[in-house]
Amino acid sequence: MPLFLVTLFTTLGNLIFQAIVWFITRGGIRFTAALVLIGLVGTAIELLVSETDALIGQLLPSVTNLVSFFMPSNASICVSAIIATELSCTAYRLTLRFIEMKSKTMIFKA
Repeated sequence: MPLFLVTLFTTLGNLIFQAIVWFITRGGIRFTAALVLIGLVGTAIELLVSETDALIGQLLPSVTNLVSFFMPSNASICVSAIIATELSCTAYRLTLRFIEMKSKTMIFKA
């Protein structure tokens, strides 16, 4: 292997290693926390959809013939989506309130 390629690969390896170290020390923890949060929210929504589907399946077997004319086949997914949207809106409102309280605290400290 020519000497300039060894130097080039060594330099690239060092740059990649430095980028990985920077990512882990600076933004990697926040990025990982964000990915974990997204995974937890996805898992919670999936659990909500499956539990709502099971609940609707248990509540409606006696009136299935009557309700089937009016209710779509994906009603449990629609109900789960509505509940998940309400929960996310509530979380968003709580986040805004937390930011507002934090900014008021920062103003009073200054």
